[in-house]
Amino acid sequence: MGAFFLVRKQAIKDQEVGFEQFDRPLNVFRSKGLELNQEIHDPAFDLYLFHKKTFEVENYLSFADGGFVCATGTMIYKGLVGPAALNDLYEDFQHGRDLSESLTGEYCLIVYKHQQLSLIHSSSGLYHLFVDSEHRYFSSSFLAVRRAIAYSGDSGHPFRLIPDNRSGSFRTTIPVHSGHAP
Repeated sequence: MGAFFLVRKQAIKDQEVGFEQFDRPLNVFRSKGLELNQEIHDPAFDLYLFHKKTFEVENYLSFADGGFVCATGTMIYKGLVGPAALNDLYEDFQHGRDLSESLTGEYCLIVYKHQQLSLIHSSSGLYHLFVDSEHRYFSSSFLAVRRAIAYSGDSGHPFRLIPDNRSGSFRTTIPVHSGHAP
């Protein structure tokens, strides 16, 4: 299925942040035998993207405009899979535009375009997406978010984001303020 762990840096700016804080959540994926595919470090967020366990599928594409798109799970876009699907999706993607009729599968998409970060996941809700109550940590793993919360000294619990019944999918734009020029 692949996996990801996303940290919003603005949301944790008052905390002392170091690699050791994220080593425990990232070990959740390593212990499952998932291999780290990409680390994306932006002034506004850090994203850790993992391959599927049984075989590697290219699930990340970056673009000359500074944007990127990645998918965890199984995502089919307009009948395409892999890099071709990611490329077409990125070209068609506009914040707020509904692409759900062209998307099939059980997945989570992370799109960074025009300095906006969006998460979209499949309509069935079978692919789970977890976040802490402060919207600092997002992941496909409940345990990874829980370990990040525990390290920060909070007593909160991760919760699952549920698809919107009207559109059939969950979509959110995560507030990030990147230091990159437009």
